[in-house]
Amino acid sequence: MNVLVVLLCTASALRLDETSLIQLSEFDSFTGNVTYNSEDYQVSCECDEQGIVEIEEVKCKPTKIKLVQNQEGEGASYEEISKKLEGDFAYAEVTRSSFSCLDGRITEEVLGAPGGDAGEFVLGLIVYEDITGKQLSEEEVQSTLEKYLECMGPSYFYMCTDADSVDHIEKELAVEDIEILSPQESLQEDILEVIDEPSNIGDLHLRLLIEYPDLYSVNSEVVNYFIKAFYKILWDKENPLSELLYLEVLEGSHKETAFLEITTNKECLNEQVAPLVLPKDEDLSVFVNHLEAVLIRRSQTADFFSQNLEGVSFNRMLKRLNHHGVLFLDVTGSYISKELPFYTAAFV
Repeated sequence: MNVLVVLLCTASALRLDETSLIQLSEFDSFTGNVTYNSEDYQVSCECDEQGIVEIEEVKCKPTKIKLVQNQEGEGASYEEISKKLEGDFAYAEVTRSSFSCLDGRITEEVLGAPGGDAGEFVLGLIVYEDITGKQLSEEEVQSTLEKYLECMGPSYFYMCTDADSVDHIEKELAVEDIEILSPQESLQEDILEVIDEPSNIGDLHLRLLIEYPDLYSVNSEVVNYFIKAFYKILWDKENPLSELLYLEVLEGSHKETAFLEITTNKECLNEQVAPLVLPKDEDLSVFVNHLEAVLIRRSQTADFFSQNLEGVSFNRMLKRLNHHGVLFLDVTGSYISKELPFYTAAFV
């Protein structure tokens, strides 16, 4: 029998040859047997403060990183990006992990995608409307989000905003010190009236979808509905689904110096794992996008929509998700990176 040594704590993370997010119960320690990838393992666990579980044995272990500069620009040099990619990388189990937004202010290792979890769910809503010709109501969007939260693989659903957007809301409403994670009830309706305006959205991808819908050839109304639904659920502390939403409020201004695409070898894709990359360290701030890992998430999204909403099949949904996803990435990436250099790091 294989032997694993794991560290277990409050439900926030599982490290798969370093990190993979899955939902766990709260235990101080645990011993026993588990089955993983059809193999039996003896496990022992104990709590650490970060809620991290390390699994020693992983089949997918790339031996090198092939870095290619796809586009020149003003920003980080090839040598600087190479240095950033030195050292060991944690690997996330994609089906159980959250995706963070494209933002160089994030100071934790992430899987990155336009809009993160929120962006991928919005993509699903847009594709569903496109296929069926049906315009979802605000109530239907919230209901669909709640259904998704009830059965999603990751332990939390991620969306980002920033302090500047919160400051703008405060000025617009003439209110000081809004706690955006849990504002006082008397302010919530007023905040909801303005929360989906572009200047009040801290995520670059979601902001662009609403501000320039013609660039994406979409009806942005469903994006507005989603943003309102997210905050309604987040603020409703009597709703247990509120605890599954994670809103990251990013500080500071954008100082990204490159756009970094992450790809992985076939073995990693088959195992459904991908390397976690740090957008901001003490030397560099870069946009990090996981080009292939997000395809795994879209398979999950296609399965959810085809199982829970009428009028779409899994195959058609998945095909359209990938098609629209590429187009959305092209538009958002071109806008936010502008004249920055573009790199691809292939873990092989």
